[in-house]
Amino acid sequence: IAVIPEYQGKGVAKKLNDLFLEEAKKRGKKIVTLTVRDKNKRAIAFYEKMGWKELFREKKSICYVKYLEVS
Repeated sequence: IAVIPEYQGKGVAKKLNDLFLEEAKKRGKKIVTLTVRDKNKRAIAFYEKMGWKELFREKKSICYVKYLEVS
């Protein structure tokens, strides 16, 4: 998933992130992951700000994990 440049910095990525996590919780998921290119510094900073934790690096990508509280 990507946000086109004219919508970056306007909260769209945060809303997508929040909706994704909300849906994962509804489906009973306890762990979710995502992968980002290691050169995408803006996305990396965003995911880390949103509480994603680096799980591992492989070639030119970074895998992030988020542990969810399922109600």
